[in-house]
Amino acid sequence: MALTEVIRRHASLEIRSRVPAGLRVLCGIVAIIPLIAPWELLIEPAWKSFMHPAFFFALLISAGALAVSALFLMAAVAGLNTVMTFDTSKRMVSTAQSAPLVPFRTIRYQFSRIRELNLEREEVSEGDPSYALVVLTDDGKRLRSPSSTDAAVMEESLRQARSLIEQGRVQGPPLR
Repeated sequence: MALTEVIRRHASLEIRSRVPAGLRVLCGIVAIIPLIAPWELLIEPAWKSFMHPAFFFALLISAGALAVSALFLMAAVAGLNTVMTFDTSKRMVSTAQSAPLVPFRTIRYQFSRIRELNLEREEVSEGDPSYALVVLTDDGKRLRSPSSTDAAVMEESLRQARSLIEQGRVQGPPLR
Protein backbone atom coordinates (compact mmCIF):
# COMPACT_ATOMS: atom_id res chain seq x y z
CA MET A 1 0.00 0.00 0.00
CA ALA A 2 2.80 2.44 0.85
CA LEU A 3 5.27 3.59 -1.76
CA THR A 4 8.96 3.25 -0.84
CA GLU A 5 11.58 5.50 -2.39
CA VAL A 6 15.30 5.97 -1.78
CA ILE A 7 16.71 9.48 -2.15
CA ARG A 8 20.48 9.80 -2.38
CA ARG A 9 22.24 13.10 -1.94
CA HIS A 10 25.92 13.95 -1.54
CA ALA A 11 25.91 13.90 2.27
CA SER A 12 22.70 12.04 3.09
CA LEU A 13 20.49 9.09 2.32
CA GLU A 14 16.73 8.99 2.87
CA ILE A 15 14.51 5.94 2.70
CA ARG A 16 10.87 7.01 2.61
CA SER A 17 7.64 5.12 2.71
CA ARG A 18 4.47 7.11 2.36
CA VAL A 19 0.79 6.50 1.82
CA PRO A 20 -0.34 8.93 -0.90
CA ALA A 21 -3.25 11.24 -0.07
CA GLY A 22 -5.24 9.86 -3.01
CA LEU A 23 -4.95 6.34 -1.65
CA ARG A 24 -6.08 7.53 1.77
CA VAL A 25 -9.14 9.19 0.21
CA LEU A 26 -9.89 6.07 -1.86
CA CYS A 27 -9.71 3.86 1.26
CA GLY A 28 -12.04 6.27 3.05
CA ILE A 29 -14.56 6.10 0.20
CA VAL A 30 -14.31 2.30 -0.02
CA ALA A 31 -14.97 2.15 3.75
CA ILE A 32 -18.44 3.60 3.11
CA ILE A 33 -19.54 0.89 0.64
CA PRO A 34 -19.87 -2.02 3.14
CA LEU A 35 -22.10 0.18 5.31
CA ILE A 36 -24.89 -0.49 2.80
CA ALA A 37 -25.31 -4.00 4.28
CA PRO A 38 -26.28 -2.90 7.81
CA TRP A 39 -28.61 -0.29 6.35
CA GLU A 40 -30.32 -2.73 4.00
CA LEU A 41 -30.47 -5.62 6.48
CA LEU A 42 -31.08 -3.99 9.87
CA ILE A 43 -32.41 -0.47 9.58
CA GLU A 44 -34.58 -0.43 6.45
CA PRO A 45 -36.60 -3.63 7.21
CA ALA A 46 -37.77 -2.18 10.59
CA TRP A 47 -37.66 -5.54 12.39
CA LYS A 48 -40.67 -6.17 14.64
CA SER A 49 -38.97 -8.97 16.55
CA PHE A 50 -35.29 -9.30 17.27
CA MET A 51 -35.79 -12.98 18.06
CA HIS A 52 -36.52 -13.87 14.43
CA PRO A 53 -33.90 -16.35 13.07
CA ALA A 54 -33.28 -14.25 9.96
CA PHE A 55 -32.41 -11.27 12.17
CA PHE A 56 -29.37 -13.10 13.56
CA PHE A 57 -28.06 -13.77 10.04
CA ALA A 58 -28.62 -10.13 9.13
CA LEU A 59 -26.81 -9.12 12.33
CA LEU A 60 -23.86 -11.41 11.53
CA ILE A 61 -23.55 -10.10 7.96
CA SER A 62 -23.81 -6.53 9.21
CA ALA A 63 -21.10 -7.09 11.81
CA GLY A 64 -18.77 -8.40 9.10
CA ALA A 65 -19.54 -5.40 6.90
CA LEU A 66 -18.79 -3.04 9.80
CA ALA A 67 -15.47 -4.81 10.40
CA VAL A 68 -14.49 -4.41 6.73
CA SER A 69 -15.44 -0.72 6.87
CA ALA A 70 -13.36 -0.27 10.01
CA LEU A 71 -10.30 -1.84 8.35
CA PHE A 72 -10.51 0.45 5.32
CA LEU A 73 -11.06 3.47 7.54
CA MET A 74 -8.03 2.57 9.67
CA ALA A 75 -5.92 2.20 6.53
CA ALA A 76 -7.05 5.68 5.48
CA VAL A 77 -6.35 7.47 8.75
CA ALA A 78 -3.61 5.44 10.45
CA GLY A 79 -1.36 4.31 7.58
CA LEU A 80 2.15 5.42 8.57
CA ASN A 81 4.47 7.65 6.59
CA THR A 82 8.01 6.67 7.61
CA VAL A 83 11.43 8.18 6.84
CA MET A 84 14.89 6.96 7.82
CA THR A 85 17.70 9.47 7.21
CA PHE A 86 21.46 9.03 7.38
CA ASP A 87 22.93 12.55 7.49
CA THR A 88 26.71 13.04 7.42
CA SER A 89 26.55 16.81 8.07
CA LYS A 90 24.72 16.20 11.37
CA ARG A 91 26.44 12.84 11.88
CA MET A 92 23.19 11.17 12.84
CA VAL A 93 20.62 8.63 11.80
CA SER A 94 16.98 9.44 12.40
CA THR A 95 13.63 7.82 11.89
CA ALA A 96 10.39 9.75 11.71
CA GLN A 97 6.81 8.47 11.59
CA SER A 98 3.52 10.27 11.05
CA ALA A 99 -0.08 9.67 10.01
CA PRO A 100 -3.28 11.73 10.19
CA LEU A 101 -4.23 10.18 13.56
CA VAL A 102 -0.73 9.39 14.83
CA PRO A 103 1.42 12.15 16.35
CA PHE A 104 4.69 12.93 14.60
CA ARG A 105 7.50 10.97 16.22
CA THR A 106 11.25 11.23 15.62
CA ILE A 107 14.12 9.18 17.03
CA ARG A 108 17.72 10.37 16.50
CA TYR A 109 21.07 8.75 17.22
CA GLN A 110 24.60 10.00 16.64
CA PHE A 111 26.67 7.86 14.26
CA SER A 112 29.04 7.14 17.16
CA ARG A 113 26.21 5.30 18.96
CA ILE A 114 25.53 2.88 16.08
CA ARG A 115 26.72 -0.62 16.91
CA GLU A 116 25.53 -2.45 13.77
CA LEU A 117 23.87 -1.75 10.45
CA ASN A 118 22.40 -4.72 8.59
CA LEU A 119 20.01 -5.61 5.82
CA GLU A 120 17.08 -7.65 7.11
CA ARG A 121 15.11 -9.95 4.83
CA GLU A 122 11.48 -10.57 5.74
CA GLU A 123 9.69 -13.49 4.15
CA VAL A 124 6.02 -13.02 3.41
CA SER A 125 3.45 -15.72 2.75
CA GLU A 126 2.63 -14.40 -0.72
CA GLY A 127 4.82 -12.46 -3.08
CA ASP A 128 8.44 -11.41 -2.95
CA PRO A 129 10.35 -11.00 0.31
CA SER A 130 10.91 -7.47 1.59
CA TYR A 131 14.18 -5.92 2.72
CA ALA A 132 14.86 -3.21 5.29
CA LEU A 133 17.90 -1.59 6.88
CA VAL A 134 18.16 -2.24 10.60
CA VAL A 135 20.28 -0.05 12.88
CA LEU A 136 21.27 -1.46 16.27
CA THR A 137 22.37 1.20 18.76
CA ASP A 138 24.64 1.01 21.79
CA ASP A 139 21.63 1.12 24.16
CA GLY A 140 19.92 -1.83 22.43
CA LYS A 141 17.39 0.14 20.35
CA ARG A 142 16.52 -1.24 16.96
CA LEU A 143 15.66 1.28 14.23
CA ARG A 144 14.12 -0.15 11.07
CA SER A 145 13.88 1.58 7.72
CA PRO A 146 10.84 1.33 5.48
CA SER A 147 10.96 -1.94 3.57
CA SER A 148 11.21 -2.58 -0.15
CA THR A 149 10.94 -5.67 -2.32
CA ASP A 150 13.88 -4.49 -4.44
CA ALA A 151 16.88 -6.28 -2.91
CA ALA A 152 19.44 -4.55 -5.16
CA VAL A 153 18.25 -1.07 -4.17
CA MET A 154 18.32 -1.93 -0.48
CA GLU A 155 21.78 -3.53 -0.75
CA GLU A 156 23.06 -0.38 -2.44
CA SER A 157 21.35 1.70 0.29
CA LEU A 158 23.13 -0.41 2.93
CA ARG A 159 26.48 0.15 1.24
CA GLN A 160 25.88 3.90 0.96
CA ALA A 161 24.61 4.18 4.57
CA ARG A 162 27.72 2.39 5.84
CA SER A 163 29.87 4.77 3.80
CA LEU A 164 28.05 7.83 5.19
CA ILE A 165 28.39 6.54 8.76
CA GLU A 166 32.09 5.94 8.26
CA GLN A 167 32.54 9.45 6.80
CA GLY A 168 30.67 10.92 9.77
CA ARG A 169 32.79 9.03 12.28
CA VAL A 170 36.01 10.18 10.59
CA GLN A 171 34.85 13.81 10.64
CA GLY A 172 34.36 13.72 14.41
CA PRO A 173 31.54 15.08 16.56
CA PRO A 174 28.79 17.13 14.91
CA LEU A 175 29.06 20.88 14.63
CA ARG A 176 26.60 22.76 16.81
